[in-house]
Amino acid sequence: MMAGSGCNAQKLEATKDKKKIQMTNTKPTCVAVEEDELREAIDSYQGWCTNCQAFTHDSSEPDAENYECPDCGRDTVYGAEQALLLGKITLA
Repeated sequence: MMAGSGCNAQKLEATKDKKKIQMTNTKPTCVAVEEDELREAIDSYQGWCTNCQAFTHDSSEPDAENYECPDCGRDTVYGAEQALLLGKITLA
């Protein structure tokens, strides 16, 4: 848990084509992302899927909530800004 973040944050590790979460027994309540990754997601209107724990590549409005994820098909995508405001993601 990151000090002062109020969530069970996990830092993402970059791989060639994917992001993966450091292995834990449970899904984190929020994930720490790098500032440049968040800026890129905001600029390209990506959404954050709380199920996949990753940014989507579909267009998502900044205030989107519960949009369908193109990868897992669940209604768990939030706009990048909304995900940050709601504590779904935090800055690393």
